[in-house]
Formats: sequence, C-alpha cells, structure tokens
Amino acid sequence: MPAAHDIYAEQLGECRCGYPLYYPEPAPDDGPMQIGDVGFLKQGAFYRLFNVSKSDDDPSQRFGVPDNYERLDMGLIRPFDAALEPGPLHSKTVYTIEANVGVPDVSLPVDISFHFRCTSKRGAILMQETQMLREEAVQTQPLEQKDWADPPKEKRTTSNL
Repeated sequence: MPAAHDIYAEQLGECRCGYPLYYPEPAPDDGPMQIGDVGFLKQGAFYRLFNVSKSDDDPSQRFGVPDNYERLDMGLIRPFDAALEPGPLHSKTVYTIEANVGVPDVSLPVDISFHFRCTSKRGAILMQETQMLREEAVQTQPLEQKDWADPPKEKRTTSNL
C-alpha cells in the first residue's frame, strides 16, 4: 500500500498548483523554501542541499556546493499572481458537500467547518488558512548552463553498474 505522503502528492498534483509536500515545513536550520533551492524529496518533505542563486560562501550553503560552482542570476523575483486563496484545495475525487460559518459569540474569529465526500479510495485535501505566498523568477534572457550542472561522466564498467 502506498504511503500517505505519496497518495497526497499524487492526488493534489493533479491540481497543478506546484508539488504538494505532505510536510511543507522546512528543517529548522533551513528557513523558508526559496527560488533556486536544490535538494531532494524524502517521505513527503523537501531537504535543501544548496541554492543556485546564492554565492558559495553564503551561510545557507551549509552542505557546500558542487565543484566548479558558479551562482546563477535568477533575474527579477516577483510575487506570483495566481497564488492559492484561503480555503480548501482538493483532488478531483473529493468534493465539498457542506460549508458552515458560525460566530460562537461577539468576539472573532469566526468558526468555519467543511464536510467532504470522496468518490474513490484515494483523495486529498489541503486547507489553507491564509493566502499562500508564491514567487516566480522572471527571466529576460535564457539561463546559462553551468558546467557543474552537468551529470558526472564516468566510465561504466560491470563492477559499478
């Protein structure tokens, strides 16, 4: 049976709003995710190795950078216009059957509850409390391929296959 983080990514990935992380919180030493982060996914979380837009001596490059590393100029970074609004985002197999808004007394915040139904064995829901912040890199010129970004060219033999 697939892990919950795999089902979550599969189901919400169909919404085409970025890669859905089951554990979106960065590691305490990493700070928030940024454009240019390079890393890997493991069990629903992103682990940053380095950032291509920062210099090799930047304190955030705590794991080092590849040999022959040169930082990339990412161009203009601006807010992405189509960021997710507060509320539910759900897979195609899930639909909202009821949304209730109530005010428990004269003080705020307002109580909001949702009821969902899934039409399949798999489904996923993301509940956004606030508008998601999202950025994009606006390039006026194509990014230049750096030598350090090429995969290693090693001679394959039967002993290292």
